[in-house]
Amino acid sequence: SDQLETIGWPEFADTVRATLESLPADERDTAVVFTQHYGEAGALEWYGLGRPVFSGHNAFGDWGPPPEGAGPVIVIGLADPGANFTDCHTTAMINNDAGADNEERGRPIWVCSAPQGGWAEQWPRLVHLDA
Repeated sequence: SDQLETIGWPEFADTVRATLESLPADERDTAVVFTQHYGEAGALEWYGLGRPVFSGHNAFGDWGPPPEGAGPVIVIGLADPGANFTDCHTTAMINNDAGADNEERGRPIWVCSAPQGGWAEQWPRLVHLDA
């Protein structure tokens, strides 16, 4: 099952990269990426986005949140980020033309302006330990 999750990672990274590149230059320079799952974060780190990637999942959560004031936030893996982030809109869907039905396939990529109340308030709600 772990190998199944890696199918489509290059395309996944390309879709996130395109989302970043669609931002105005001043926002692109301060944008951060937040993922629900450490595998998503690891894939984006591996394929290099040119922007920091954060996740609250398992050991990624130990590295802490982005700095206060970082944003906009590209949010991946949350069905509805409105509980944690402000001014969110869907910019793309994760597609996997390889045909693997993994966790990422069909999920939205969101652009949000900031975490509600700042990273210090939201980080404890975003950190989780699970499989």
